[in-house]
This record gives sequence, structure tokens and C-alpha cells, in this order.
Amino acid sequence: MTVEAALVELRIPGSGSLKDKRRVVRGLIDAARRRFGASVAEVGDLDLLRRAEIGIAVVSGSPAHAEAEMDAVLRWIEERPDLEVAGVSRETIQLR
Repeated sequence: MTVEAALVELRIPGSGSLKDKRRVVRGLIDAARRRFGASVAEVGDLDLLRRAEIGIAVVSGSPAHAEAEMDAVLRWIEERPDLEVAGVSRETIQLR
């Protein structure tokens, strides 16, 4: 089993309130879950208006498939016009 994990730092330039930020982040998380079946959660910068950190995990029996799925999720996030990706940290974990 392979787990591909990523920590994504986001900037949300159009956010004028925490409510705006939560709407954008919640929409991103829900859409990523539906579209890719990935586990996604907001994990940091919870009280900052224009920044967010999200964690993403993809599990697969194939390392190549896990990596390809994570690449697709990250590419999709980078194409969103309502936010900017400030940084990405990735790790691959092999279990048995």
C-alpha cells in the first residue's frame, strides 16, 4: 500500500472575511473529495483571512497510481482562479 500525502499552502486574495475564506476552502475540499476521492482537510492557518493550509492524502495499491492521482489533485488546485498555491510539501509512504 502506498500513501501519497501533501501539505498545500494557499493564498486567498479575494477573501475579505473568515466567512469568505471558509466558503472558498470548504468548496475546494468538497470538490476535491468528490472529484478525486482523496482525503482532504483544512489543517492550518485557520484564523487567517487570506491564507489556508490543507492536507491531502491518496491511498493506492500502486505507487505510480498514487503519485498520478496526487499530481492530478495538485494540478486541479493550481488551476483554480479563486486562490494561489504558495507552497507544496509532498511525501510518499510505503507500507508493506
